[in-house]
Amino acid sequence: MRIFVFSDTHGDTTGMDLVISRAAPDMIIHCGDGADDAAEIHQKYPNIEMYIVRGNSDKYFDVEQEKYLHIMGHTIYYTHGDTFNHGKGVTRSDSESEIVRYARQHGADIVLHGHTHIAMFSFENGVYLMNPGSASLKKPNDYRPSFGCIELFEGNVIVKILSVEVFEILTPVQVAQNFMQ
Repeated sequence: MRIFVFSDTHGDTTGMDLVISRAAPDMIIHCGDGADDAAEIHQKYPNIEMYIVRGNSDKYFDVEQEKYLHIMGHTIYYTHGDTFNHGKGVTRSDSESEIVRYARQHGADIVLHGHTHIAMFSFENGVYLMNPGSASLKKPNDYRPSFGCIELFEGNVIVKILSVEVFEILTPVQVAQNFMQ
């Protein structure tokens, strides 16, 4: 099963649409701040399962701020992330912080979040932690537009961060360098 993870699209579906048109996933999880973008994409691709949480900019979108998804022997906890770290979101330096502890207490082994627009991933204490970054091609920032991909196989999990523009896998070194161009 292939799951694409998006976040922080902020009114720009171009990046999501580009990625999905190249390689349709089985499922999409959108981690907020663009919940209406995810709904728009779901209308265009109705055969792809879509799961959405509300971000701090999705004030009028009526979905939960956090959800759990049980799939293929894994529990995925997904949230926007803005309610962690006193509203600053989850950063690389505090990855084994309250969000990982919270997810572990609820049985999750995969944690997805957004909010900072900075892609990152780690595997700590049996938990995969991913921020897919921002998939927006229009939002000016210093980071490459990116998204996450989770592949679930019998007993295996593969987690990747990919570039929206060229659909290449960004190595852990590129992720660690915060995608600076």
